Amino acid sequence: MAEPSQPVPVRVSAILISRNQEQAARRAIQALEASPARAQLQILLVDSGSSDGSGKLDEEFPNVTALRLQKNFGVTRACNIAMRTASGEFVLFLDPRVELAPDAVSRMVERLDQDAEATAVCPLIQDTAGHIAVRTQGLPTFAELAAEYKSGIAAPPLLVNGAEYLTVEAPGWLALLVRRQFLQGMNWLDARFGSYGAELDLFAQIKRANKKIRLLPGAKGLLHPGESADPRGRVAEAADRATGIIAYAGKHNGGSIGPRISLSL
Repeated sequence: MAEPSQPVPVRVSAILISRNQEQAARRAIQALEASPARAQLQILLVDSGSSDGSGKLDEEFPNVTALRLQKNFGVTRACNIAMRTASGEFVLFLDPRVELAPDAVSRMVERLDQDAEATAVCPLIQDTAGHIAVRTQGLPTFAELAAEYKSGIAAPPLLVNGAEYLTVEAPGWLALLVRRQFLQGMNWLDARFGSYGAELDLFAQIKRANKKIRLLPGAKGLLHPGESADPRGRVAEAADRATGIIAYAGKHNGGSIGPRISLSL
């Protein structure tokens, strides 16, 4: 008699936070479903009080776990809720607008498996016009964050050479694979942040721990345009960003920068 096959252990828990992004979330999930590492991949879709069909995508993709929230609590809290359900060795934060290449997850996992210094890795993400969407190599200063907020001009795009990987400090989290053990050691993401700032706090803590973030040019991702936003949503997003900058400044500069940034935003 043949022995029953053993279940394949989950290595990566992919977390997508969707709010009225049904089309984008469907495309992102389809890309993950095409991964050669799909058997080791757990997909968690958190629906943050959407009014479209985002929360029902698990009916279309039966191997996707949907977590339905009654209202929008912000990306940070939604991620923390999902991480408590995640069972993977690694957590992949994935913006629904990003369509990963089939081998991107496998490449990122392979890098972390062989790179003890690295706590996180990210793919090279380009937008539909071919522009690199990873914006900065260094952890931004508080002045840089405030200037970018006021001007609306982002930091210059990352310059990519032919190296196997680049070491970066603040690549954003359009797609970011992190060791779950590190996140657990942080007691997950800091709940004082809404939808902006938690990623900067994560990057600062990685740097403080003398760990590294690698960007892999060979792992690809495509950033699709976002869906048209309600003007009221844009105002709320700007307020969330300002609050996140202030909270980040206060946490990582002993509170002395926060009030000055608050006055300048």
